[in-house]
Amino acid sequence: MDEFTTVTEAQALVGGLSNPGKMPGKGWSISARHCKAGTKLRQIEGSVCHSCYACKGHYRFEVVQHAQERRQTRFKRTGKAWIDLMTKALERETWFRWLDSGDLQSDRMLERIIQVCELTPHVMHWLPTREYRTVTRVLNKVTCPPNLMIRLSAHMIDEPGPEKLARKYGLGTSTVVTQAWTCPASSQKNQCLECRKCWDPGVLNISYPRH
Repeated sequence: MDEFTTVTEAQALVGGLSNPGKMPGKGWSISARHCKAGTKLRQIEGSVCHSCYACKGHYRFEVVQHAQERRQTRFKRTGKAWIDLMTKALERETWFRWLDSGDLQSDRMLERIIQVCELTPHVMHWLPTREYRTVTRVLNKVTCPPNLMIRLSAHMIDEPGPEKLARKYGLGTSTVVTQAWTCPASSQKNQCLECRKCWDPGVLNISYPRH
């Protein structure tokens, strides 16, 4: 990356950052249509993905879909330069969410995300995923940095996530439930406001209401 590349230029070169409105910072998302586990789960009634929030609402707008495809294309085409570009792009961020739409596509994607997190210690990162095997393969080789909270997401509504696997690697889990959820956003006009539970390594599981 050119040393004179600005934050704005870096953000453009990675395809732009997403702006999940309820959250305290920006995100990086790709199309949920490319989800590996999610594509299969969408066919199963009772799964979290059966009524995927990232396949409806404003996520269906053409401009949003084009932005998601652009980010994934830039990830593939820029190679290792993507790491430096994302690092520059996050220079002004404090809280960041990976994959507010979509999921990990490969070991390489997670490996590069981890490298970005290591290079941005001033940012608290949160990454929810259902790609348990990808996480296992990568974390058998590298250590998850302390500023990255990976949450292994449950596949089915009202069922727990893979708690044993999460404990093994020092990760968290997330679930979707029909009652007694712990995410306060639904009582805060769908905003995080001061809550940072999703990023907090001390919160072993965060549960969300069914969308």
